[in-house]
Amino acid sequence: MGEPIRSILVVGGGTAGWMAAAALKTATGPHCQVRLVESEDIGIVGVGEATVPTIRDFNRMIGLDEVAFMRETKASLKLGIQFVGWGDESSSYFHPFGAYGAGRELGDFHQVWLSLRARGMASDLDAYSLCTRAAFAGRVGALDPEPRSPEALIPAAFHFDAGLYAQHLLRFCEARGVERIEGRILEVAQRADGFVDHVRLEGEKTLSADLFIDCTGFRGLLVEGALKAGYEDWSHWLPMDRAVAAPCAKAGPITPYTRATADAGGSTAMSTARASSIRRPPRRACWRPSTASCWPSRVTCASSRAGGKPTGTGMSWRWGCRRDSSSPSSQPASIWSTSG
Repeated sequence: MGEPIRSILVVGGGTAGWMAAAALKTATGPHCQVRLVESEDIGIVGVGEATVPTIRDFNRMIGLDEVAFMRETKASLKLGIQFVGWGDESSSYFHPFGAYGAGRELGDFHQVWLSLRARGMASDLDAYSLCTRAAFAGRVGALDPEPRSPEALIPAAFHFDAGLYAQHLLRFCEARGVERIEGRILEVAQRADGFVDHVRLEGEKTLSADLFIDCTGFRGLLVEGALKAGYEDWSHWLPMDRAVAAPCAKAGPITPYTRATADAGGSTAMSTARASSIRRPPRRACWRPSTASCWPSRVTCASSRAGGKPTGTGMSWRWGCRRDSSSPSSQPASIWSTSG
């Protein structure tokens, strides 16, 4: 067997970096040194974050107190996503995080429901989802630890401020022995066999580790910049790569779900555009709603054609994945890569 990993260096901060550091420190405990290097001069991608229930599982896994987490990130709970106008302008579909039906005693629920619907004996599908009913009633709360409780059938996720979540994880990690290092990486040095040996920061400081985690997002400083792992582009399947997020007027009570509305706009370009209404808190202790409008960069934004200009926080990204660094077309590496 090889030598155990005694030191890990996470390169890049943000939610991806600090989530990686928190998970690794939780898994390795006092037996491994975990450090994270980031630069305040390099911005991070992310404004409001609309999550799925696995974020709750992650927070529980690392031991994050949910009450403190919600307070520090100004989070609200969500039970699903409502898609409006994705079929035609009048269509609406709610995707709940919970299950439909009451179990498998008489067979899979969808088979029973389809059979009853064919006989005119079934109600609308939403009537059989406790999660959907709770969402539209505005009822959501703390997770019930009792698995037999009806509330255990209502899994929830969060809306929160991604920047505040990263800051909360930073404090959480530092309290458990993770070292944060401020600095910009100037060079990634490799061994003769292609593995990463160390990184060099401004001021000639070098950082070595047994395992490097690349959390530099789209730049891929280690996995792409040094190791040339390659990138598999998925934009032909997922064309949306531009967005503008901005605060908007409050239209009523905060809803415990995300609303994603398709805006046809009278053109082919805008028929694929999506506007996701998220509850994004500013970095202070009060709430306001916000809207993120998304579109493909290869077409013209509707507001530009109308003579307007999107206002708010602009974002761009690309869809795809890094190729396996162990493939014959790339060099071996003691590295993992994530995007934040």
